[in-house]
Amino acid sequence: MGCSEKLLDLLFPPRCVLCGQVCASGQLCCDRCLREEPPFCQPLRPGDGTASRPWEMLACAFAYRGQIRGALSRFKFQGDRRAGEYLGRSMAKLVTEVFAPGSFDIVVPVPMPEERLRMRGYNQAEILADYVAAELGIPVLPQALVRRSTFSQHQLTIGFRHREAEHSFCSGSANLAGIRVLLVDDIVTTGSTVAICCRLLLEMGAAKVSVVAAAG
Repeated sequence: MGCSEKLLDLLFPPRCVLCGQVCASGQLCCDRCLREEPPFCQPLRPGDGTASRPWEMLACAFAYRGQIRGALSRFKFQGDRRAGEYLGRSMAKLVTEVFAPGSFDIVVPVPMPEERLRMRGYNQAEILADYVAAELGIPVLPQALVRRSTFSQHQLTIGFRHREAEHSFCSGSANLAGIRVLLVDDIVTTGSTVAICCRLLLEMGAAKVSVVAAAG
């Protein structure tokens, strides 16, 4: 670490993205939060009570609660990129521990409607996908899927989420014949969004689709 970086750390010490307390230089999360936050959710396969789901495996880096929920909210709605980096790096670590090396050819983020993307300025799923893809050494294909709806999933009841998801997405122009896809989203709750995305990717020729999310 250079002198200028040390001086910046003294003047503006890094703070934990979860609890906000001062943490060690170069760290995104303090040791206490690293101990207290459960590291990973249990991966789910179609045989694990999810036979109707089209993914080969679904894994979430964290449970969607407490400080993780707050970090995701700040990342999505307030542009907290340090929180996004922490979540993205945690997802990348999860993928390397859960999936066998060389399991995927491309990473596809769940898309955001164009009008919302223009308003927010970024798609949080695409930022997370970049971290995962960098760890795996494979490309990101953000144009594989297109999202048409302007509704936010968190504003809808469970029933409407299912119906909304069915009409929200359409396939892009990519040729995915024989391609192994890792789909990335920020939060998986009912699974409606990732399910329809997986089906579309399979219809586009993907050999298999698995899902990784920051929380669920």
